[in-house]
Amino acid sequence: MLRPQTAWLTAALWAFAAPALATEPTADPAAAEADGKPKPKTGVSSILRTLDWGAGSAQVLDLAKADIHARFEKRFDAARGDTFAIDRLMRERRDEVKAVEDTLVNFAGGRSGYEASIVADEYRTNAGESMLRIDDAAAQRYYFFKDGALWKIVVAHNTTVTRSVKFTDFVKQVKGKNGRPTDMEWATPPGGTRTLKKAIWADDLTQLEVEDRSEFFGTFVMRFIEKNNGVALDKGRRREAPAGAGSDAADGMLADIMGAADGSETANVVDELTGSAHNVDLSRGATEQEVIRRDPAPAKGRKKRGGKAAKKRAAEPEPQPADGGDVIIY
Repeated sequence: MLRPQTAWLTAALWAFAAPALATEPTADPAAAEADGKPKPKTGVSSILRTLDWGAGSAQVLDLAKADIHARFEKRFDAARGDTFAIDRLMRERRDEVKAVEDTLVNFAGGRSGYEASIVADEYRTNAGESMLRIDDAAAQRYYFFKDGALWKIVVAHNTTVTRSVKFTDFVKQVKGKNGRPTDMEWATPPGGTRTLKKAIWADDLTQLEVEDRSEFFGTFVMRFIEKNNGVALDKGRRREAPAGAGSDAADGMLADIMGAADGSETANVVDELTGSAHNVDLSRGATEQEVIRRDPAPAKGRKKRGGKAAKKRAAEPEPQPADGGDVIIY
């Protein structure tokens, strides 16, 4: 049986924690409209959930806080009556919220820590731009703001994704959610084979670009961009790469993603998309940054180690991603 002082403290802690846990967004669209709550976005724009393009960082933070509070709800229920457990959960929840708040960075000169990161090309310094990062079990989400208004969300999947799923399979899973891509872009590294590097989708609000960044960063990226002004703002932030020559492998890959039974229909992607005959050069408009391969420089002042272990490592093939595997598609 709890002492009067302990019982009072437990009740006070619970009274403080419960209000944040009591409300849960309704799943009924009609009820949401009746209550005046914003409806979650659908299609490509579903990444926004109840947000709108142009939202401020405070609104994104509020949504992140609501997610954190909802995630802690069951843990608070399980700890009901345990003063110390409730206190520990409150501190843990507060720390998680602060960790998200601390990711907000203004690109106003000086080093931001993202100069060599996967989002290094996504922002400009001294241009009224800022960013907020939210991590979850599957990916990191980067929310970009221009003059305080949300205009782009970049999702970088954890590297475990590329170890289990090929990029073409990843694109097919995005296709399963959003339908056929509206465009596809290719790149040919020096001495390499022309491969798929990007697939593009769009709805009325948002353009989605799915990119293979496994060459340098070991991951795939989903770039959600506000369609009206954001796409124009984003254009030109990357160097253009020359379009590569086609290949049987590339044509077969395109047929697989677009749903063709064989490579015969891949000479014209637009035919697949529109249902009418066109004469279009598939390689036109490739914009993926050219891949530059460099051999690692030998270490200075160290002799090359030999032995069986070194020979074994040299003989081992590079691990390849497995076929299939479901990925969380945002």
